[in-house]
Amino acid sequence: MITAIKYNISASLILFAVLSLSMSACNSDIILDEDFAIPEYGWAYNEQAAFEFEIEDTTALYRMAVDIDHSTEFPFQNIYLRIHSVFPNDTTNIIQHSVELQEPNGQWIGGCSGEDCSVRVILSENMYFNQTGTHKISFEQYTRRDSLKGIEKWGLILEKMGTKPTELSPVETE
Repeated sequence: MITAIKYNISASLILFAVLSLSMSACNSDIILDEDFAIPEYGWAYNEQAAFEFEIEDTTALYRMAVDIDHSTEFPFQNIYLRIHSVFPNDTTNIIQHSVELQEPNGQWIGGCSGEDCSVRVILSENMYFNQTGTHKISFEQYTRRDSLKGIEKWGLILEKMGTKPTELSPVETE
């Protein structure tokens, strides 16, 4: 009987180890998951939420998303951004983008608990990079106010999703 108990415990430990390793393998596709804390006085025009990441696989598809923590005191339905991308060959791309935080009826998108809200917004799905090396991306708030209050945290998540078909166009230009 003691031998059977030892076997069951050993089998359980092995099963637990295998499950733990398989779960950590799922997280290996996260290339970047970082946060930029916004100062209490607000997000000023000259402060950029900046991130760096390495791309090693130009055949992979990626999903890019932002996690935003904000208060219900945020004064707008959306936030306008300038997204600056710097590629390994020093090519720079700047685009303007609007991220919706409220539905047209005024209801917050995502989840709220009291005055604190959190939302994940997918910026790009099935994108790929045609250059390996260090990529930099930064977000500049571009709304009607300098020192924009109500945004508390800006996070960037870059996740590897699979392999690209050959007919897709690259994210950046050469």
